[in-house]
Amino acid sequence: LTTDDPGNEDPKKICDEILGGMSAAGRAKTTVVLDRGDAIRQAVKSASAGSVVAITGMGAETSMIVKGKKMEWGDGSFVREQISQKR
Repeated sequence: LTTDDPGNEDPKKICDEILGGMSAAGRAKTTVVLDRGDAIRQAVKSASAGSVVAITGMGAETSMIVKGKKMEWGDGSFVREQISQKR
């Protein structure tokens, strides 16, 4: 579980609210990584052949706002970079 363009909101608070709506069993199986890049990096690194990593929320957006600051970001290019580094 990670952020997907938190704007001026606190990413930890957003994740805590999502976790609050999950069952105890669901929470027990969920890892929270507040930094989106770190979360994707960890997911790709932990994936094995035949695994599926679902990266949702940002779509084709090319930037996100974190703590009021706009930063260039693209899930697609970041994921491709992570996969190529894993090979």
